[in-house]
Amino acid sequence: MAYRGVHFALSIEDVSRLLAIGEPAELVEVISEEIEEVYFDSSLTVASNI
Repeated sequence: MAYRGVHFALSIEDVSRLLAIGEPAELVEVISEEIEEVYFDSSLTVASNI
């Protein structure tokens, strides 16, 4: 079964912030609640090679 994924181009600030997180649960929370929200809730144009 094929799955599709999403790739993010993170800013240097986001990378530094994520690397500083020591707790896996907090890492997942920050990614899903803060970083993904920027990409999924904004009006960014998405390119697809389907």
